[in-house]
Amino acid sequence: MILRRTFDLTNFDDKRAWGGLSVPWFQELTEQNSFTEAYAQLSYNKNFGDIDVVSSVGGQTNQRKYKWLRAETVGGLQIPGYYSINTSVDTPDYDRDTEEQKLNSLFASASVGYKSMLYLDGSFRRDWGSTATADDNKLNTYGLTGSFIFSQLLNPGGFVSFGKLRAGIGQAPSFPDVYQLQSSYSISNPYGSSVALSVPETLANPLLTGGVREEKEIGMELKFLQNRFGIDFTYFTRNDENLPTDSYLNRSYRLCGNCW
Repeated sequence: MILRRTFDLTNFDDKRAWGGLSVPWFQELTEQNSFTEAYAQLSYNKNFGDIDVVSSVGGQTNQRKYKWLRAETVGGLQIPGYYSINTSVDTPDYDRDTEEQKLNSLFASASVGYKSMLYLDGSFRRDWGSTATADDNKLNTYGLTGSFIFSQLLNPGGFVSFGKLRAGIGQAPSFPDVYQLQSSYSISNPYGSSVALSVPETLANPLLTGGVREEKEIGMELKFLQNRFGIDFTYFTRNDENLPTDSYLNRSYRLCGNCW
């Protein structure tokens, strides 16, 4: 079992000096990133004569938090040579953002090998994402690959020193970005005694779910003259299903049914 937490804090200052043609100016920027993860896995390995079995099951949960705060002076600075938000001539300009998301996962995998020549690998994963609609926020994905090392049947020391055929299909989950299910508004500096809100440029979609990217691959790897040189052929296709995407026709988020 693994428990991990990372935390990054960045402070940045910028300024426009006195004595030039432009009004002196000062800005402060703070960024905070945190990532918390818990990971657990059980594995089982066993040899049954010519058959090797490797399997595992596990779970994972992680949470990400991001905070951003910017403040800058407006109209110049009141005290020459002293750079501070507090010395802004007019009301300082403030901007901030906060993002949080969580992902829970369960997974299982198994690999079977026969005489170090035939291999079959399979995996299954279920993810729950906090950024998708609460009524449909889980995704099931899988992977399956097979390989045949046919050089095991050839005479050692021949022209072909290694040869393998492979084929596989794999899926990966994709969830919407944060805060795409409902409209959120940016708070700006007050206009007189009234609070100023910025209208978002993209319409929200409360029915957004996650999507799946699927790739299929076939290939062959060959090595010659005791692995002195070799070639590798690969052909693959990719298909995206229900990936959240930005529609520029009406600036709203939608699901892409089959995106090639």
